Amino acid sequence: MQALSERMLNSGWILHKNGDASWFFRSPLGFSGTWMPEPPRPAEPPPELLRELEAVELAIEQQRISRYLGVARRMQPPLPAEGAYTALRLAGDHVAKGHAVLRFRAMPDPAGDQALLDRGAWRVETLLPPWSVPDTFRTSGFKVFTCEHLLDTLPRLDRSHLFNTLLTLCRPPDGVVYFTVVQMSGLPRDWTQTPCEDGYQVRYGHNLCFIKPYNETMLRRELTTALQGSGARAWIHHHELAYTWRPHA
Repeated sequence: MQALSERMLNSGWILHKNGDASWFFRSPLGFSGTWMPEPPRPAEPPPELLRELEAVELAIEQQRISRYLGVARRMQPPLPAEGAYTALRLAGDHVAKGHAVLRFRAMPDPAGDQALLDRGAWRVETLLPPWSVPDTFRTSGFKVFTCEHLLDTLPRLDRSHLFNTLLTLCRPPDGVVYFTVVQMSGLPRDWTQTPCEDGYQVRYGHNLCFIKPYNETMLRRELTTALQGSGARAWIHHHELAYTWRPHA
């Protein structure tokens, strides 16, 4: 189990030991389940787990995903019962009223989805990494998009895939994307920070994660370079910066 778990952690899997000596696992590509490797019921790893691990390692080797993709959800704190702040803010401002909303997130937020629906959104969907787009999404007429704390938890490779997906789905003249990131001042000072690409590598539990704190100038520059279009500040809430982007017609 130790050698296998090291391979999984090195390729961005999330592992969590349950009270009954079983392990919960989730791969960067969304495959999840439980495994009980310890006595009294020792068992070989499920074949589908090994196949998934090989697929993830190959994807990292071929630079289709980074080793940090699966642990982006680690960097998001547990969601409150009332939903994530981004959804609550958009619901309270009636931004989504009468529109279909597509949320790009590292983990689901059903309470936030419900808040948007209660305030008039006619459809709310969530797209999780690695953002494989169902065919039904391409003709669904999404007008409001959110990208919630992904730019600040993913290195350049994964961010580029995210931008490409947004460019495919967000169309002028009505599409708008709300990006939320942690500002520079929000980086915990007690973390051991190792420079990594244009951000930092930090340890969170057993995982090595990526974090890229922003200021407004950095965020505006990145969005302008990657997406063109036009942007503007939407709000600042504690250490969170929200910025809107619209595609050029």
